Amino acid sequence: MVADNDRGQVSQETAVRMLRKASFDTRERYRRFEAPWTVECMQCTATLRIRLSDVVLAQASCPECPKLTEHVRVSLDGTPDGSPSLPAVMTTD
Repeated sequence: MVADNDRGQVSQETAVRMLRKASFDTRERYRRFEAPWTVECMQCTATLRIRLSDVVLAQASCPECPKLTEHVRVSLDGTPDGSPSLPAVMTTD
């Protein structure tokens, strides 16, 4: 549970703390858990819009950040350059 009050809402302070832990900094005031939020990547300073819900689920990443983008590509398809990997083919003679 992320909410810090009895109405199930996240405060501005808590939202900013979670955002910074995910290596983003706020560019506008936090509104709601599911609302798009303009933020800045603390690694490469790119500006993007994410949802706090995506930050909490570890689904928010900076598409402009080379280091993070490479890490995401490797974890998704197993190759460091993002090129699709081909399945091994077995042949019998």
